[in-house]
Amino acid sequence: MNLKISEYIENTSTKYYADAKKLKYDIKIDCSDGENPYGCSKKVMQSLAEIKESDITNYSYDNSLKQEIAKYWNIQDSNIVLCSGSVEGLYYINQLFKIPNATLLTFAPHFPNFSNHAKMIGYKYKEVLLDKKNNYKYDINKLIKSINSSVNLIYIDTPNNPTGQVLEKSYAIKLIEYAQQLGIGIIIDEAYGDYLSKNESCIDLVNSYTNLMVIRTFSKGFGLAGIRAGYIISNEKICNYIEKMLHPYNISQLSRKMAIKALKDTKFLNDCINKTKRNKKKLLESLPIGLQMAFTHESTSICMLYCDKDIDLCKKFAQKGVKVYSGTCFDGIDKNCIRLNLPTDKQMDSLISIIRTIKI
Repeated sequence: MNLKISEYIENTSTKYYADAKKLKYDIKIDCSDGENPYGCSKKVMQSLAEIKESDITNYSYDNSLKQEIAKYWNIQDSNIVLCSGSVEGLYYINQLFKIPNATLLTFAPHFPNFSNHAKMIGYKYKEVLLDKKNNYKYDINKLIKSINSSVNLIYIDTPNNPTGQVLEKSYAIKLIEYAQQLGIGIIIDEAYGDYLSKNESCIDLVNSYTNLMVIRTFSKGFGLAGIRAGYIISNEKICNYIEKMLHPYNISQLSRKMAIKALKDTKFLNDCINKTKRNKKKLLESLPIGLQMAFTHESTSICMLYCDKDIDLCKKFAQKGVKVYSGTCFDGIDKNCIRLNLPTDKQMDSLISIIRTIKI
């Protein structure tokens, strides 16, 4: 007898960061996962010595992380929902906006795990492809023209994954205001946002618009991917809706303490931003003929490289000992594209030397 399981999960195919993991080559430089190659603040590691037995044996009721995030962004803690990494926050928002015939609108390519989940819980899916002729740059007017009466949720990752580009704030406001008039929710996914200045974030807009939700994580700039800590920032009404779906202990007390230490070490973050900015410029200036970088922000840690030929670019990099993620992991691009996460200063010159030997 067949099990009565979700037909969406049973029948939906997914794209994710898998192809590069299957390649069996001697990897010298890992530029795949969006982790901080410089690790995390030393203050985070020092916090481990301050752990109490109760931090391990007791449930997490502590509100101090919310308070620190509120102070960091100059908002109220009622504007914050904690979640186990930004991915969990995205899943909760998908559930909140999942109504009959719900339609998700987004640019492609984008962070694939979000749309994978949306499809599996029954969303209709509508994407606006980034145009290679425009170097894959966001076109907000094209997205707005694609909005119809069925759309009830729009997703924008800014910085974009895989290109690392940022949607200008004025364009973000234009989209948010237009969508609010139609009752459409807007997710601004700022997972890589810690590589930008605070004034480039949309967090200061959450109490001005009823439809805006901003997603953040400690996994990228702060280098804490392993502790699974993230948060949603929105108006109090939406936060209350999401809180109804949460289990009460979704971030451990250990993770909360380490995240607080990370927030307080702005020097570590600024140093990472400066190194990343310098290395991204070096990479762009060193690309061989035939290999291009999609439109990107100067200080984000990821970028998308592509060529016009029908070749497996991920495989070519792997053969040279560099692990990246294939464009086949994303909607809207193919095997002639890769996502590259910038390595450390020490590895950067080696990476450039290797890339110069890749024949396109």
